[in-house]
Amino acid sequence: MRRIIGTLMEWVEEANKVIERTRAARRSLLNEGGPHTMALATLARDLREEPAYLESGADGITLVKTSTLRVVLEVLRSGHRLAEHQVPGSVTLHLLEGEVRLQSGEEVSYVVAGELLALPANHLHTVEAVKDCVFLLHLGVATKSAEAPIDVATAA
Repeated sequence: MRRIIGTLMEWVEEANKVIERTRAARRSLLNEGGPHTMALATLARDLREEPAYLESGADGITLVKTSTLRVVLEVLRSGHRLAEHQVPGSVTLHLLEGEVRLQSGEEVSYVVAGELLALPANHLHTVEAVKDCVFLLHLGVATKSAEAPIDVATAA
């Protein structure tokens, strides 16, 4: 029994070190002081190794945080679903790997790697990973004035 408790304590200690290391890395990425290059594949791999992903099937990291924009890298395991929610600003979801299903009311959209989905502010929706996936969320920070609808460019 002591050996099991000792092993669990070691695992918790190691998990806490990983979390602290990750937090420190995240803080350094949020510096607005200049241009930053980010290795998205490496960050996604690291997220998939974190305790949060291993336990729940979802994890994310804020890559950019300014007064007008948030960019978040998310990983979801196949079958994992984000509960119905809405975001106060406009959102784009750029799928880098896998496939997601986005549902808003009766409307269902499937997004595959390489595609971008745009949502207006306050649009109630759920997201479900059809396949293990990695995506970037670009979140416009809502202002006090009413936000205009998204102007979506059409392919020529």
